[in-house]
Amino acid sequence: MSRSTFLLHTEQQLVDDFSATINDIFGDYPYLVGSALERPDYRDIDLRIILADDEFDELYALVNIEMIGIAISLWGQKATGLPIDFQIQRRSNANQNYKGVRNCMGMRPTAGVRLNEHPDNRPIKQPHTEGGDR
Repeated sequence: MSRSTFLLHTEQQLVDDFSATINDIFGDYPYLVGSALERPDYRDIDLRIILADDEFDELYALVNIEMIGIAISLWGQKATGLPIDFQIQRRSNANQNYKGVRNCMGMRPTAGVRLNEHPDNRPIKQPHTEGGDR
């Protein structure tokens, strides 16, 4: 049986939650790529946001894409405690130059939902009974 990723379940949850935030920023979900999909001794967790060519070009004209990637990598490392390597890629370049597997992250139903706000983590309201409160 093959694995889709070599991340532990808890690590995948952390990366999913972080990826949901990336989606809030860019309007696209990042992809897990690289060695964490291929082998258990991965060095880092490669996350890539792949933007449409025109969106990438607009962003590239405004900011230093590499520095944004470094900043988000550092933020991801602090937020998750994991060795996140985040990069922004132009779709046509990514499709032409990187043929490996991509695993879309951040789409779990609970990704990015604060634990206390998720319906499964709320107490069930008990009907009021005669005889007063405890």
